[in-house]
Amino acid sequence: MKIINLDQTDYKKLDAKSYDLEKRRLRIEFLKLQEDVIKNNRRICIVFEGRDTAGKSTAIRFFSEYLMPKHFNYIQLGIPTKWESSHWFQRWSKVIPHNGQISFLDRSWYTRAITEPIMGYCTENQYRAFMKKVNNWEEKLINDGVELTKFYFSLSKDQQKIRMKARKNSELKYWKLSKNDEKVITKWNAFTLYKEQMFEKLELKLVHGFQLIQIIR
Repeated sequence: MKIINLDQTDYKKLDAKSYDLEKRRLRIEFLKLQEDVIKNNRRICIVFEGRDTAGKSTAIRFFSEYLMPKHFNYIQLGIPTKWESSHWFQRWSKVIPHNGQISFLDRSWYTRAITEPIMGYCTENQYRAFMKKVNNWEEKLINDGVELTKFYFSLSKDQQKIRMKARKNSELKYWKLSKNDEKVITKWNAFTLYKEQMFEKLELKLVHGFQLIQIIR
């Protein structure tokens, strides 16, 4: 498995017209991909992880806006129940795509690797158990025919503060900001540490058919 780093600033070199043309081209290609998924009963799972306000949901909307609705799923699971917290992989197994489907996961099982231990939502034992088992669990998915791609969206600390403030003051987006979101900024270094530990864990084992792409904004 290789981590691919993409710097979004590359696209800042494009003028507005070129950017719109490139965006249209990419959406056409993704629609072609969906047609192939349907035709050949493929199962594609695309995971979107990253820091708060980094643009995960926006990216999913970009990917899915012109896709055929019956053949893709948008997955955003809420707070886990007590049972789900104790049966972590079973919780996520339920949303893995079926034949002919693409699933977009707006956050995933990797909240157990970063957000949950930092914010105190899981125990140390639960965190360690996840880190020990995650590679084998994903390998079983891939052996079962799931094509797995994961995006991690990052941004600078200053940019996150700006976006948090803009969200708080927005008449349309204020509801997206919670007290926990405001705590996130104070734990910036912890999120960096746990993210790096997660990446290191993923690099320890080569998993065929798997890509992790880090988007830096």
